[in-house]
Amino acid sequence: MDPTCITRIVKIIIYRGDKINGLTVYFERNGITQCTSLWGKIEGKVDEINFKTNEYIKSVKGYLDDSDNMLSLILVTNFNVYGPYDKEGGRFFKHTSLHGQIISFFACVGINCVFRLGVYIKVFTTFMFVKTTLKLFFLIIICYLRKPLPISKSVPCGGSGGSPRDMDDVSAIYKIYGVTIRYDDTIHALSVRCRLNDSSFKQTLWGRETGKLTEINFHEDEYIKSVRGYVGYFGDIFTVRSLQLITNYKSYGPYGKEEGTPFELSAFDGRIIGFHGRSGEYLNAIGVYVEVRTSITSHKQL
Repeated sequence: MDPTCITRIVKIIIYRGDKINGLTVYFERNGITQCTSLWGKIEGKVDEINFKTNEYIKSVKGYLDDSDNMLSLILVTNFNVYGPYDKEGGRFFKHTSLHGQIISFFACVGINCVFRLGVYIKVFTTFMFVKTTLKLFFLIIICYLRKPLPISKSVPCGGSGGSPRDMDDVSAIYKIYGVTIRYDDTIHALSVRCRLNDSSFKQTLWGRETGKLTEINFHEDEYIKSVRGYVGYFGDIFTVRSLQLITNYKSYGPYGKEEGTPFELSAFDGRIIGFHGRSGEYLNAIGVYVEVRTSITSHKQL
């Protein structure tokens, strides 16, 4: 669901039984109401949420089971709280827009249900509140420019196996300058090399050092714009089956086997500044940190 030029979410239809079976989202783009295709399937009880013209979604929360099936969903707007839709219990998740509004969605979807739901956030900036004198205007602009760019964290795409992995204090990362991927029919390991703001370096290694080796080194002004791939079962383990990195220069990959459910983690006009996920014997899940440079960012929780 590309957030470009979307002005508001008009309506959401939820199909549910003992989990969230399906979703359809209606939105307004360039003054025209459009809708997504059906995510999941039409089965169970139907709930239709119609939003007021000046109503917007502030947060989305709910619960996932051990297989990442979405068990329940709650939508919080500037007017109301909708839900919970279906039963609460399991692993809690929450996406909050803070100083903005949720303008669009994306998801990992199976044949029978929605696995995970991610959001795009339109950030309200300081410029909206500039009303008074020229002196105040410059004061606000200076404060705004000195403030670090906000960083948005996605929820990982993939399975719940392995152990949680994260890059500590991503706000201290100046640049990702290299990525190493080990793979065959699935992703065995991911290693990220980055330079910090104090000019020191650090490197992560998630997974094990088996499989084919590909080492990617980025140009000084090159940065990652999106991560694409597939997630699915490799034997009896749910893993990241393939990865592809897209930068402002070129596309790297795909590495691994393009089999299972496709996903994309996009920074749009920002840049991916860090990673998180899960790993054990293989890379089980992957998520990103996005440094927000424009009014819309991908805040992934798939």
